Amino acid sequence: MNHKYLQKCVDYETRIKKLECMNENLCKALESHKQCPRFEITQLKIDHDYLFIYDHRIKNYHVPSSKNYYFLVTNDPIYTINHEERPPFFYSKVTSIRRARTTIKDNRFHLNPGTVFYLVERSQLSSTTITTY
Repeated sequence: MNHKYLQKCVDYETRIKKLECMNENLCKALESHKQCPRFEITQLKIDHDYLFIYDHRIKNYHVPSSKNYYFLVTNDPIYTINHEERPPFFYSKVTSIRRARTTIKDNRFHLNPGTVFYLVERSQLSSTTITTY
């Protein structure tokens, strides 16, 4: 990942946290910040363990190069394995990196194709600004 893009995203998200924005406002702010790394799920394996991701900036498939990131999901529908509906904000730790796919922390989440999410550094996340599971 281009570090300059990530750093601008992190700096912007830090300023948002200082304003103590609620989830909805944080989502809108990230959406308007064009240089924040943005990915879209384009395919899921049947067991939902792997995410195939597409980088809109470089118009190609892209895999994070570090384990110290979380996916920040910013839209519905998101369901747990028992189909209990969740708010449109959660993050999941990246636990391993493989070519063209990345493994999420567990298989509790079913992410529909087309779900938009961001990649943010673990240290920049705060339970006071986003919902965690």
